[in-house]
Amino acid sequence: MADQSAGTEPGAKAKSGAEAKPSAGIGRSEPLRIAGTVLTIALWVADLLVHHSQVQKVLGFVLIPVLVHVAITDLEERRIKNRVTFPPPSRQY
Repeated sequence: MADQSAGTEPGAKAKSGAEAKPSAGIGRSEPLRIAGTVLTIALWVADLLVHHSQVQKVLGFVLIPVLVHVAITDLEERRIKNRVTFPPPSRQY
């Protein structure tokens, strides 16, 4: 039991200081996030250039980032989170 440290699971080896790096997150792809940001800005510009009513332009500015976020999450994790698509109920049973 010399390679186990306190707080780790039995059979798991302790990581040395050089190996223990903080992760950027599970399934996060930085190039995909940058592409999503560029896509969001491009879609916002396209939304402004098309002749819509003011209500439609505001809806576009709100819904475009949601759509891009859902697409990126789907590509990274192969699932769409409920908190993005439908807010949780205010009351819990």
